[in-house]
Amino acid sequence: MAFDTTIFEEKDFRVALNKLEELLSHSKAVLLGAGSSACAGLPLTNQLTNKALESDRLSADSKRILSSIQYSFAGANPTSHIEDYLSELVDWLAITSRRINRGIDSSNVKIGDIEYSHKQLIAAIDEIKLAIFDVINIEVDSEIHERFVKALHRPMRPGKENHTGSVDYLVMNYDTLIEDALALSELKYADGIEGGVSGWWSPTTFDKKSLDARVFKLHGSVNWAEHPSSTTPLRIASHLKRNKNQTAKIMIWPASTKYRETQLDPYANLLQRARLVLNPK
Repeated sequence: MAFDTTIFEEKDFRVALNKLEELLSHSKAVLLGAGSSACAGLPLTNQLTNKALESDRLSADSKRILSSIQYSFAGANPTSHIEDYLSELVDWLAITSRRINRGIDSSNVKIGDIEYSHKQLIAAIDEIKLAIFDVINIEVDSEIHERFVKALHRPMRPGKENHTGSVDYLVMNYDTLIEDALALSELKYADGIEGGVSGWWSPTTFDKKSLDARVFKLHGSVNWAEHPSSTTPLRIASHLKRNKNQTAKIMIWPASTKYRETQLDPYANLLQRARLVLNPK
């Protein structure tokens, strides 16, 4: 049976198609969060939690702290996960920091039945971050992500020029799959880091002309490290000794810290730009 294609030749259809193309020629934004990296081989949140809790990175103190915090979340709906525990731990750290700053003799806090010092909490946070890093720093397959970005950036019709402006990716995940997919698809993008394999935070990269995409890592990134004298991230090549000294400062932030850090870069800048993307003037 022959397929009737006469509708495609009608004026109303062509007008509608042109309007759709015009609409899509303007800015596009994509929000990517939990689950969007599972197709590449990265774990879902519950799997990440289980693997991080079993990590050899965790000392006996860290395991006891996590066990106590996990117990306090019993019955949580939705089910609690590693970022909840890390957020809780950061809250405890804030209490010890405040006590130290006020000159109180004992700054220790009780988690479960055991008291822990400020130093022990910092060590636990660093170990948990490294455990998370180990779980997601694995070989992954970026094929689906590459197909996804190519589909977003290709023209709607053969022979037509591509849309003007860039596609904005609002990424909640720590992994670098979107950045990798864009680069391997030969698409020019900015993620706020200037440089190459090693780089520094420079939000003006988002304002460059002729970008195909902008990537806003709203929760930080597994390849960001915090400079000792600044809250802004560096990207440090894995073969550099300096990278080994930065492991305690991996910039993947728990939820409570994310909101406190919104007053500082990089998060203040990233969230402001995300707001403008979602609600353009």
